[in-house]
Parts: sequence; structure tokens; C-alpha cells
Amino acid sequence: MKIHELLENHHGSLARDNGDVITIGDARIDIDTKAQFSPRPQSVIEFLVPKELRGQGIGTQLLTKAVAKYPMLGGQVSSIASLKVFWNLGFRNPGMPEASFQDHADRMNEYSSVFMARTNEHGVPYENT
Repeated sequence: MKIHELLENHHGSLARDNGDVITIGDARIDIDTKAQFSPRPQSVIEFLVPKELRGQGIGTQLLTKAVAKYPMLGGQVSSIASLKVFWNLGFRNPGMPEASFQDHADRMNEYSSVFMARTNEHGVPYENT
């Protein structure tokens, strides 16, 4: 099955029936609502803002909507632009929640991505810990 057929057949989510896609125009955030291989119950599996829509706050709006729906959301971040959006909304790597943005960027550059979560394992947002 080709990827576009998979997306068409499962409401546009890579997670199929466990997926939830939030869109603003052509921008999208795809969430696995029953993440099996993530430290959080829901995980971002795709975060895409087309080049022509970047720099307008659309990524922040998408992630804000996702967090409102899934407060314990987490996800792997693999670009500085995405890291900034996640960071600015209170996401931190659970292994280093007190670390600086630069520390998170360095970790991402070292390993090609970094896991970010909005809350600790008890559901308390990191900015409140």
C-alpha cells in the first residue's frame, strides 16, 4: 500500500485508527493516541508546517491545540524550529527538565532527535515542577 493510500484510508493519520490529526490549512500534527513505544500515553508522530506557512505561529497553534486535547503529550523533536515550538510551550526532555534550551539543542544534535514532553510522568507540567 502506498503512503497516500494509507493516509486516505485512515483519516490521514500514520497511526491509523489510533491516530488523531489536527490541521490548520496544509499544516498538521499527527498524534498516536495510544502510543506503545513512547514514555507518554500520546505521542506526536508527525509535525509538519509547509515552508510557505512557516514563521506565522501556525506550529505553535497546532501544538497548543494538541496539548489542550492531550495534556500528557510527548514526541521526538528533530529540528531546531520544532524544538523552539515545543520548548516555548513548556516541553522538556524528562531526563533533563531543568536544562537550558541550548542543552536540549545540543542533545538533539548529538542524537539527531530529542524526546520532549509537556508533563512529568505524574502529569505535572514541567514549568510547575
